[in-house]
Amino acid sequence: MHDLIELAKDVKGLMEQWSDIGESRDRLRALQTRANQIHKVRELIDDLKDARVILMRAGVELRKGPSASRQLIKKCQKVREGFEKDWEKTARDKTLNPYFIDPVKAHVENKIDRELKQDWSEFIDRLSPPISNRWLNGLPDNGPIGDAKGKATIHFEELRKLRSVLPNEVDTVERVREITEQAKDIFSELDEIPEPVRSFLASASTTGAKMDDLTKEVRAWLTKNEMIERLRIRFG
Repeated sequence: MHDLIELAKDVKGLMEQWSDIGESRDRLRALQTRANQIHKVRELIDDLKDARVILMRAGVELRKGPSASRQLIKKCQKVREGFEKDWEKTARDKTLNPYFIDPVKAHVENKIDRELKQDWSEFIDRLSPPISNRWLNGLPDNGPIGDAKGKATIHFEELRKLRSVLPNEVDTVERVREITEQAKDIFSELDEIPEPVRSFLASASTTGAKMDDLTKEVRAWLTKNEMIERLRIRFG
């Protein structure tokens, strides 16, 4: 979107040129409106360029990025020429929004921004262990396992927040790597728990487990992990 950046510079120059002419306030307001609209898109483009540089510097795999269509590039060139020839006519043109500004904004938000966020999310997903909320919810909330579950929950909540916005510094990417490594260690610990034991612990820590659920396998695991002494039996 090089042409849009140059257009923003041109409009800014016009603003500086007309800012001290009192009798031209109405003309200046028309230019100001267009300048604000164009610069909002320019700022979004700049933010995405900065985020892309940060991700590449941190070693995140990115796609090449979507290019603007020839039609959109021609529109940008035409609008720039319009400001150079007759800026007031171009600034007051009621079709400028649907013809140029809205399509440019849509391209930036629906293609450039969306694709970059997808690459960022996929990077986090590749590093993260295969833990789902349903899997975590099946574990008890107390004891050593509950502690590990709590840590995993905190890690995944932080990752959820980090993936919702593009990073503005390399340290954010490094933080993601750090969290996912810690989460993998916790997952390795929790994933070793046999399914019958997980089911028993989940029931015992909530509604209560049945005697039939306390199989030899479950008793052996509880004994090995020094949890059998914490087991209590009550009538429902």
